Amino acid sequence: MAEASLLKVARSLDQSGPETVVSKLQRLWDALAATSASTAATTTSSTPAANPEAGRFHASEEVALRWLLKNMHAAASGPASPEVETLRRWPLTWRILACIFGRIPLFSLAKSLADRRFVAVLQQTAKDLATPIASVSDDQSSRKRKRWQDAQFDLTSLREPQHCVTSAAALFEALRVLLARLDDSHDGKPAFLCSPFDHMGAEHIKSFFSVPASDANILLEPLIKTCRLALSKDSIFDARNDTDANCSGKSNLPLSLDGQASWISTFATLWDLRLQGPNDVFDVSSRLASDGLAMLGCLLNISPVSLSAPTSQLDPELQRRWSIGLGRFFTNNLVLPARSLFLNNKDVSAISMATSNATAKADADGYIARASSFLYLALKAPRLLSGSGATSKGSESWLATVFETIREPLMSTNNISEKAKNNALARLLDMAAENNMAPSTDSLEQVCEKLAIRDDDSETDWELLASVARCNADVFLLSEKGENLLKRVLQKLNSPGTMAASTLDTDFATSFLISLAHGFAKNRDVAGFITHWYTGIGALGHDLTRSPRGYQAAWLAEDLRAAVAATLQSSVTEGQLLSMIAQVEQGISDSVSSSGNGKENDTSRSVAQLVIFDALSASIHSEALEDAVQTKMVDSVLGLDLSSKLPSNILAIRWRLIRRTLAWVGFSEAECIWAAVKAPLESLSVGSTTKKQSTMLDENMFEAFIACFSIWMALKFGGQTEQDARETTWAFFKGFQGELLSQVNGGTSLQTELLKEVARQTAASDKTSTACNGVFDTQTSATATYLTWMLCGSSRFIDEMVKSSKEPSHFLETLLSWQSHLGAGKGATIAENSLSTLVFGNVTALQNQKITSSIAESQVKRLEDAADNKNAQLQSAANALLQMPTHLLSRTQRERIVTTLLPTRPKMSETSAFLSVRDYVLVLDLLTKVTRDRAFGDVDFDRLVYLGETVQATAVSEFPESALGIFDRFQQVAKAVIKSSASKTDCAISKSIPLDIQLVLYAAKLSTLKDFSSSTTEATQLAETKEKLAPIVVKQLLAHIDSKEDVDMSGTADDNGSTTNNLPLQLLLAFNAAMADDLQPQLVQQKKFGSLIKKAKKEAGTLCAGQQKIGWKWKAFIARYTRGQESRPSRDVLFQGLFLNDNTVVSNETAMTAASVLLDSDLLRDYLAGETAGYDQEALLDYIEEVINALDAKGQEDASTVGQLLAIQYLLGRLLEMPSAATAKTAGGFHLGVVHSKLAQRLPHTRIATECKVVAQTLRTLLVDDKAAAAMGQWNIDATLSAATSVVSGTGDGSNGAVHASVTAYSSACQLVEAVLKRHRVRLEGRFHLMVSTLQALLVRLVAGHQDELKQRAISNSGAGTASASGAIPSWAAQAKRFSRLLELICEPSTAAVTMMTLRKGGGGPGGAAPLHSATDAAKRSAGQHMYLVLMTYIKLQTEGVSLSVSVRDALEPGFFSILTITPDEMRRLLNGAVDANGQTLFKRLYSNWLKSGKWKGV
Repeated sequence: MAEASLLKVARSLDQSGPETVVSKLQRLWDALAATSASTAATTTSSTPAANPEAGRFHASEEVALRWLLKNMHAAASGPASPEVETLRRWPLTWRILACIFGRIPLFSLAKSLADRRFVAVLQQTAKDLATPIASVSDDQSSRKRKRWQDAQFDLTSLREPQHCVTSAAALFEALRVLLARLDDSHDGKPAFLCSPFDHMGAEHIKSFFSVPASDANILLEPLIKTCRLALSKDSIFDARNDTDANCSGKSNLPLSLDGQASWISTFATLWDLRLQGPNDVFDVSSRLASDGLAMLGCLLNISPVSLSAPTSQLDPELQRRWSIGLGRFFTNNLVLPARSLFLNNKDVSAISMATSNATAKADADGYIARASSFLYLALKAPRLLSGSGATSKGSESWLATVFETIREPLMSTNNISEKAKNNALARLLDMAAENNMAPSTDSLEQVCEKLAIRDDDSETDWELLASVARCNADVFLLSEKGENLLKRVLQKLNSPGTMAASTLDTDFATSFLISLAHGFAKNRDVAGFITHWYTGIGALGHDLTRSPRGYQAAWLAEDLRAAVAATLQSSVTEGQLLSMIAQVEQGISDSVSSSGNGKENDTSRSVAQLVIFDALSASIHSEALEDAVQTKMVDSVLGLDLSSKLPSNILAIRWRLIRRTLAWVGFSEAECIWAAVKAPLESLSVGSTTKKQSTMLDENMFEAFIACFSIWMALKFGGQTEQDARETTWAFFKGFQGELLSQVNGGTSLQTELLKEVARQTAASDKTSTACNGVFDTQTSATATYLTWMLCGSSRFIDEMVKSSKEPSHFLETLLSWQSHLGAGKGATIAENSLSTLVFGNVTALQNQKITSSIAESQVKRLEDAADNKNAQLQSAANALLQMPTHLLSRTQRERIVTTLLPTRPKMSETSAFLSVRDYVLVLDLLTKVTRDRAFGDVDFDRLVYLGETVQATAVSEFPESALGIFDRFQQVAKAVIKSSASKTDCAISKSIPLDIQLVLYAAKLSTLKDFSSSTTEATQLAETKEKLAPIVVKQLLAHIDSKEDVDMSGTADDNGSTTNNLPLQLLLAFNAAMADDLQPQLVQQKKFGSLIKKAKKEAGTLCAGQQKIGWKWKAFIARYTRGQESRPSRDVLFQGLFLNDNTVVSNETAMTAASVLLDSDLLRDYLAGETAGYDQEALLDYIEEVINALDAKGQEDASTVGQLLAIQYLLGRLLEMPSAATAKTAGGFHLGVVHSKLAQRLPHTRIATECKVVAQTLRTLLVDDKAAAAMGQWNIDATLSAATSVVSGTGDGSNGAVHASVTAYSSACQLVEAVLKRHRVRLEGRFHLMVSTLQALLVRLVAGHQDELKQRAISNSGAGTASASGAIPSWAAQAKRFSRLLELICEPSTAAVTMMTLRKGGGGPGGAAPLHSATDAAKRSAGQHMYLVLMTYIKLQTEGVSLSVSVRDALEPGFFSILTITPDEMRRLLNGAVDANGQTLFKRLYSNWLKSGKWKGV
C-alpha cells in the first residue's frame, strides 16, 4: 500500500494543476516516510529509512529524483528564476534527496545524477547558501523567528542567514549519505559481496568530483563559507531562537543542528576525491584558507579577535570535531606542502596567500585570526623524518620564516589600534614560546623597537615585552643592539615616571624579569642579573616607604625571587654563590661612601640586599653550599639599619633569612645569632602584647615568631640561652593568643570561617610544599597562617608546647573545645575536624601521648554530648573518631564509645528518635572500628537488638543498595558483640524481632559460632541456630516464588543497567543467612525443600535468561544445597548476565551507604564455591576444560566471556591449593600446560581491557606458582613471549585496537615477561631472539603510547581542550619504569633466578655447592650478545622523530645503562656503526651519561 502511494505521488509530480510545489514536496516526503516502515534503519533521526536492498523496485524514487533535479537546475542562459532558487534553498528538498540517495542502487543513481547535471545544481545551491541576504525590515530588538518547518516557501525568507544555515544542514546531510555509499564497502557490505554494478556506479559518482583542485573549489569554497556562516553570531543567535529550547527559557544551551558535526568531514571527503596536482597548495591557500583558518582560530580560541559567536555557545562535540577536522585538512593540504616549498625552493608565497597578507591593512581582524591559525598549525605539524627539513636547523628556519611572514604585514597595518596590534603579537609570541620556538633575533628586536618601547614619551607595553623575553631572552643579551634595548627597558622600569602603575602591568613586568633571569642563567651569567636586580631595587628610592606602588613593583615580586631561587639550584657553584654574596655586600658599602643623599639611598640598598639574599638563601639545598655560606648572609643583614616604615613583607625577610640559616649551622653559630637578635626579638615580643593594634597579624611578626622558635630549637640543652629563647617565644605566643581570642569571641561563624581557612591553607601548602608562606590579607587569613604553621608547618611546636610545664593557657584544649560549639552547617565538617586532622598528620605530635589522649578524650566527649542531646554534632564527632588511628583510643574510651552508640532500650512511654541514614552509617562504621581489633567490655545483647530495630526502621524506606549497606555494617557489629565471651551464651534471637533483623542476626551468629565449633557448647549452639534458621529460609524463599509480585520484584534492569532498584530486601537477606554456613542437613529435612528446589531451578533459569543477576543467587543456593541429589542441575559454563558492563552507576545519594548489591564477582564466587564443593583434581580440570571450550563457542553469543575467564581463574586457584596439582591430568590428557597454552593463544584476541587483564593474570599465576610452574614446558614459555608480543602489537584477529594500545595490555605483557625472567630463565637459552623481539615490541608500544599521551595533553592544554572528551589521560611514565625494570632483570639476573637455572641444569650436586657466580656471569654474557638490538631500536625510534618527555627518558635510562654494562666493546662498536649520524649522536650522549652515572666504578 505504501509503495503504491509513493508511485502515485511520483507520477503526479510532473502534472500541472492548482497544487503548489510545497504541497507536492510534503506529500512526497510523507510517502517516503510511510515506505520506511518496511526498510532498514534510518540514516539519521530525521530521514526516512534508506536501504537499496529492501526492495528491488526503485522507479518511484528515480522519478522523484529526476523531477527534483530538473526543477532545481537553472536555464543555460540567463539568471535562474525565483522558483528554481527557492526550490534549491528549501531544506525539505535536500532532505528528500538524502532519502532518495540511500534507496536507489548506485548504478542507476549515477546515471540519473549525470543526466540531470547534479554537480551543477550542487554548485549553484552552495553559492546561494553562502551569500545570505538579511531582511531589511527585521527589527533588531526582536530576533525570534519561526522554525524551518513553519518557514514560508518564500525566497526572501530563505535568503536570511538562519535559514541558509538550516538549508545547509540538509545539503550537507544529503552529501554525507551519498559519499558514505562510495567507500569500499558499498552500503555497508564487504567489498567481495558487492556487485560489479555497484562498483561501476560508485566510481561513476566519484568521477563527478574527480576534477582539478581549481574546479573542485567552485563547490568547496562556498561550502566552507557556509560553515563559517554557521558559526557567525547572527546565524547562531537566530538559529537558537528557532529552537524549542528558547521557547522554554533555555536559551543558554549549546547549539548543534542535526548532523552539523559531520560537515567538515564531508567537506574533506569531497576534497580527497579531486585530481591531485602540484599547485593544490596554492588553490587551498587562495580560496579555502581565508575562511577555514579564521574559523579554526575561533574554534581553538587562539585568535585574539572574536569573529564568531563565543565557543561556549557551541556544542562541545561540534567544536571538537570541527577543530580536529579543519586542523587535519589544512595541515595536510596547506602547511606541510608550504613547508616543502620553503625547504626546497625558499618559496613563501603559499604562506602569504593563506594568511592574505595583501588584505592585512583592509581586514586586520581577519588577518590576525588567519595568521594565528597558520602559526598554530605550523607549530603542531609533525616533523620530517628525512630530508633537509628533518634537522633542527631546518625546522627552526621554517618556523622563523612563518613568523616573519606573518609579523611584517601585521606591524605595517594601520587599520587597528596599537594596543590590539601589540596584543596580537604577544599572543603569537606566547604560542611560539609554548612550543619552544624562537623567532629570529632581528624580528624580535624590531617588535621591541617599533611597538614595545618606541620612544621615551610613549607608554611601555609590558605584556609584549614579557612575551618577547619569554620567547627568547637572548635578544636582550647577546648583541650590542640587544644590550641597548635592555638598558632602555630597565631605565623605563626604574624610572618613577614610567614605572608599572597597574597591577596587570606589574605582573607583566615581573614575567619579563623572570624570563630575563632565565636568560642570564642560560648564558651562565646569573651574577649579571643580580647586578641589574640590585640596581633596580636601589632605584626605587623613597617609593619604598612613601608610596605603596614602590614596594609592589616588579623588582620586589615574590614570584621573581622564587624563580631566581629555582634557577640558582642547578646553575650556581659554591664559588659563584660566595662571589654574588660578596658583590651584594660590596655594593652597599660603595653606595654609602659615594652617595650624598644618605638615608633614602641607604634604605633602598638595604632592601635590595634583603630581597636578593632572600632568593639566594632559598636556593641553598646542598651541604656543599651550606658549608660554604654558613652565616655570611645573616652577618651582613644583621648590620643593616632598617627603617620601621618599610612594608611588613620586606622586614620579614630578615627573620626568614635567620630561620633558614639556623637549619645548616651549629650550636655555636646559633648562640651568636641569638646574641645579635635577642634585643630586637624581645622588643617585638613585648610590643605584641602591649600595643592595641593587631601587630601580631602581619608578616613581619609572624616570621619573627618562627625565627624565635627556630632559635629555641637550635639552642636545645643550652642552659640559660635556651631559657631566654623559650620565654621570648612564649611572649610572642601570648600576643597571638590575644588576637586569637578576640576572633573566637566574635561568634561561631567567625570560628567556622577561621577553621575553613586553616583547611584551605593546609591543602595549598601540600600542593606547593611550602609550610611557612601564608596569607596576611585579612585578620582571619593571618590567624589561619599562624595555626597552619603551628599544627602542620612545624613538626615540633605543639609537641614542645605540651611538654612545657607552663603550657600557655592550655592552648590545645582551647582549640579542641571549639569543635563542640560549631554548628553543623553546610561544609562545616571539614572545618570542625581540621585541627585534629592536622595534629594527627604531624608525626612528632602523634608520638606525644599527652596530645593524642587530649584529642581523643575531647572527641569522645563530643560524641557523648551529641548522643545525649540528639544534636547535629554526631556526624562531626563520629567523623573525627573514624579518622583517628585506632591505637590512640584506650580501652576505657572504646568502652565509652560502645556504651554511647549501643544505648539501652527506652521505656515504653518514651518515643525513640531515629537517626538519619548518614548518621547510622557513621555510627555503625565507628562501632565496627572500635570492636574489631581489641576486646571491650560485656554488652547486653538486648542493646544490639534495639540498635537493629532502630536501624531497620530507618533502612526500610531506603533503596535496596542503601538498606543492604546499612545491614552489612550492622552485621559486622553483631559479629563483634556475639564474639565476646559473655555474650555468646546469651544471644537468643526472639521471634518478636523484625524479620530483617532476625536474618541479619542469624547470619552473624552462624559466621561467629562456626569459628568456635570445636567447643561442645558452641557446637550445640551452632546446631540449634541452624535448626531455627532452616524453616525461616525455606519459608521466605517459597513465599517469594509463590508471590504474585515476584515478576515485578525480580530486579529488572533500568536504563543504566542497574538491577538493584526493585530488588526484594528480605529475599537477599535470606540468601545471605542461608549462605553463612552449610545448612544442607537441616534444609533437606524440611518438607517443602524438594518443591522449593524444583521451583527455584525454573526461577533461576528464567531470571538468568533475562540477564537478571538475582538469578545467580538462586543458582548458588541450588548448587550448594543439591549436592549428591538427583535434582542437581548441570553445571554452568556460560555465566549469562554477568559482567555485562564494566561501570555500575550509583547515585550520589546512595554512594556513601551502598553495599555490594549483586556484585558480579561475588555471585560468581558463591556459585562456583557451591558447585565445586567436594571436587577432586580431575573434576576441577574437567570443569576448566569445559569452560575453556565454551569460550566464544558458536551459538553461545549470550555467554559472558569475562565471567568465563574469572571462573577459570577461580577454579585454577582451587586446584593449586591441592597437593600434586602439577601432575594432575584428566582422562583425555588435559593438564595445566594445556590450560596455559589455550589462554596464551587467546590473549592477543581479547576484545576489552578487562578480558586482557584477567587472561594475563591467570597466565602469570601459572608461570609463577610453585606447583603450576613445574608443569610448564618450553612450548608454554615460547607461547607466553609470543602472546606478549602480539597483545601490544595488535596482531590478533577480531581484537580491539584500543585494547592493544591501552596501558592495561602493556602492563599485562610486562608482567608476563617478568614472570618468565624470574621463574623460567633457563628456557631462554637458545631462544633469546624471542625475548629480544618481545622487548622491541614493548618498546615500540611504549613510545607510541607516550606519543598519544603527549598529543592528548597538548590538546587538553590548548583551546581545543574545552571540547575534548573528559577523562583521565593515561600516564606512560610508570610503564617506562616497568620496562626499564625488565631490562635490569635480564642484564642483572637475581640470585634466585640463577639458582633455579643452575639447579635445573644440574650444576649443583652432592659434591659441592652450585657455582652461582659463574652462572650469573654466563647469563650476563649470553644476554650481552643480543640486548644491543633493543638499544638500537631505542635509538632508531628517536631518530625517526619521536619525542620523549623527561620523566619517560629518566625512567628508561637505568635499563639501558644495564644493557651498556653487559654489552661487549665489539658489540658497542657494531651498534655505533649500524646507526646514522643522528643515531650516533644520541648513542654518544647515552654512553656519556652511562660513564657519568650508570657505570659501576667500585672495586
